[in-house]
Amino acid sequence: MFVLGALAWTAAAPPAADALSTCNADASLDGEEQAFLGLINAYRAQSGAKALVIDSSLSRAAAWMANDLGGRSGLSHTDSLGRSPWTRMPACGVGAPGGENLAAGTHYSSASTAFNAWLNSPSHRDNMRFGDFGTIGIARAYSEGSQYGWYWVTDFGYGGGAPQPAPAPAAPPPAQAGTTSPAPAAAPAPPRAPAPPPPRLLGVPGGLSLVSWEGGYMSPDEVFGGRDQIEMVYVFDLGTENWLRWGTALNPELRSLTEMRTGVQYWVISSGESWVPMP
Repeated sequence: MFVLGALAWTAAAPPAADALSTCNADASLDGEEQAFLGLINAYRAQSGAKALVIDSSLSRAAAWMANDLGGRSGLSHTDSLGRSPWTRMPACGVGAPGGENLAAGTHYSSASTAFNAWLNSPSHRDNMRFGDFGTIGIARAYSEGSQYGWYWVTDFGYGGGAPQPAPAPAAPPPAQAGTTSPAPAAAPAPPRAPAPPPPRLLGVPGGLSLVSWEGGYMSPDEVFGGRDQIEMVYVFDLGTENWLRWGTALNPELRSLTEMRTGVQYWVISSGESWVPMP
């Protein structure tokens, strides 16, 4: 049994929220957590993304969450204090939170197991290779008698990081006596332009959640059309003092929500985790 969860804020770091509690988790990394850092940076090197560096504040946030997950049922980015990652990370001293991956499974204690599970999930893979992330916190925790046993959390942040070093060219073999040295090789072709960053994604967890739209002014049909998991979207209109709504099963004549606006928060009911591109 293995379950996953991912959230990302890839446009910019959200504003820091007031801390609801102290963050007193151990930020040190064990051998498997260190091994995970090597795995993710090797993967990022393949796509030209900069290496991630460990941030102690992110590691405290990840360790707090991993232990918190073991003390309750289910797997959710909202912790037992009701905090989202954008509140929890600043409570641990993170100035620029960026994204979070969760994983849990009965016998999944190794770094390679967690890495491969996330690698095979598009939303988690996008977090691991997103070029703007430069820092990471890594934690795993085992909780005896818990629903899933082992819990993994990786928290990502902006800033930091360093370009991956290019491999050094091999030295030419020494010339043998009685021979001439080969002519210098032609200058290498200029490097290809780096791949564009992955699209900005709005993470919508299953159930009822409050999400912020930062994708410009678009109709709900453009944003959520064709996504069967998104069942209903609500917002309270202060001008008319009415609730506006949009839903896939609603008659078009009853869809009173006709425009998504940047900076506005919407209540979304979803049958499962969904990822919505933001222009």
